[in-house]
Amino acid sequence: MTANLISDLPADHGWRVVVASVGKAAPAASSALARGLGIPAARVVACLYRAPAVLIDGIGREVAQTMVGLLGRLGYVAEAQPESAPAPGPCHLFDVALHIADPHQADAAAEALAGFTGMTVADAMAMLLDPPGVVLGAISAATVAAFRARLPDGVEAIASRPEDARYQLYLGDGPEVIKARLRADLAALGFDGRVGNGLVATGVSHRTARDLWQRHQAGGLLRVVNEDFLRFDLVLHGANGADPQAPEVIEALSVIADMPAEAIPMVFAAPPIVLCSGLTLAGVGSRLPALAELGLDVRAELTTFQRIGLEVLAIGDRAGTEALLRAGGELAVGQSLPACPFSAGRTLPETLARIRRAALETLGCTVRFEEDRP
Repeated sequence: MTANLISDLPADHGWRVVVASVGKAAPAASSALARGLGIPAARVVACLYRAPAVLIDGIGREVAQTMVGLLGRLGYVAEAQPESAPAPGPCHLFDVALHIADPHQADAAAEALAGFTGMTVADAMAMLLDPPGVVLGAISAATVAAFRARLPDGVEAIASRPEDARYQLYLGDGPEVIKARLRADLAALGFDGRVGNGLVATGVSHRTARDLWQRHQAGGLLRVVNEDFLRFDLVLHGANGADPQAPEVIEALSVIADMPAEAIPMVFAAPPIVLCSGLTLAGVGSRLPALAELGLDVRAELTTFQRIGLEVLAIGDRAGTEALLRAGGELAVGQSLPACPFSAGRTLPETLARIRRAALETLGCTVRFEEDRP
């Protein structure tokens, strides 16, 4: 429709169409727009998701204004500009990961992601459950904002510019000769490669991580993870000589862990206990030093790649619990629920474990985590 419309209007030049944001447009609109303009879909998608950007130039004013109207009806935010005006320059691009803080919102988060990208809800959920939950790449700040506006409460989008980020390197199991080559390269860069649990280096710059990935990706053992997307729990392991009744300790835990002052003595009576959960590395950095300064034994424990088992202590809706566990593969067809307490099958990735626990609790079950930290 757009191509015919353009050919029917005066052929004066000197105007452009700038897309400022994807706004509320549906993903399918980009392919329809590409067909209408007669330009490759990849070019249209790159413009839309890296907005503000020039969609098309060298056209007449009337054509540009007509196109802006069309884009607006599709849900995009766009404007017509004379080519004499400064064009949008290259913008910073971000990768985005989602954190499901409220596990009851997982389905809504998957639907929002599917609606934004055009993928199926099942594929969107698979991306959410694949730690660290990276769902979008190389998009502009305007697109990040448009995506965030579609997310339900309780779902957090973390945007990170790859060039500015620091990375963690993980080494999987495989031939020792491949591991030795990577460790030699790490040693030459000043990393001793002995962090533990598969983690061989932290705080790696983008350039170094990229170079190492290019050298060792063929071996299939190296995994590079943006530290901005990692999540941690702050876990209290004990007073470590500090006075739990000291006013400064009570005040710090009340503020940092949002904990009622009257509950604090009970916390010290039964460590370890999670003070704060789902923190980014920046969130850890803003809390841990203050607690350590008080002498408390508090540790930041990575949860992103944690696997967790579920122990069911009591059952509410028995039929619903059986159906849920059977759908998740934790209960075989025809198998009855065992007597409580029982372990609900295999260990699960951290996000999925929280989602499954929330679903069981909605059915009236009492559930606790059986943690297997990396």
